Amino acid sequence: MNTEFMSILNNNKTDLHHYLIHPKYRKDIDGLRAIAVLSVVSFHAFPNMIKGGFVGVDIFFVISGYLITSIIFENLERGSFSFIQRCPVRSLHIAVSVLYA
Repeated sequence: MNTEFMSILNNNKTDLHHYLIHPKYRKDIDGLRAIAVLSVVSFHAFPNMIKGGFVGVDIFFVISGYLITSIIFENLERGSFSFIQRCPVRSLHIAVSVLYA
């Protein structure tokens, strides 16, 4: 990974943390995640018996959209949302995923 990029992120860690407001933990969302995982795993384990394993993926997309939208709206209400400030954080997540893939 680019060390210059990492040093920029480390130097601005407090600034970046200001923009990483997450909703508090919710058991119901974990329940939906469990249903999504079980439906996908079941579909792959028994493809001839269970139809519609893609529904689990759809559930994950809905959960992700809900969580991301919640974060954005909360930051908009606080007046602290900045797409430009969020880009380095997203880039880091993507870069880590690409490196481990």
